[in-house]
Amino acid sequence: MKAFRELEYGNIFTYEDSKDTFLAPLAHGGRNHVYNQRVWIGNALKECEQGWRWAKVMQTVAHVIVDEVERDGNTWYVVERWNIKPVH
Repeated sequence: MKAFRELEYGNIFTYEDSKDTFLAPLAHGGRNHVYNQRVWIGNALKECEQGWRWAKVMQTVAHVIVDEVERDGNTWYVVERWNIKPVH
């Protein structure tokens, strides 16, 4: 697993590449991109409080799907853009 520090709040997240993929636009909108990484969130000490989110992690930015909204029969994905720094 790899890790990054989210710069706004200083939280550290681990992530991994996935064989599965998910298509959604980036945080600023536009065409769909492949989300092929899983960012682990929650309390690492309590497995029942941990989950993952689809993400596209790059060197200094991660686009993370944090929610989905059903509107007019369509599903819209809520994507946040996180400024990050790799953790080694």
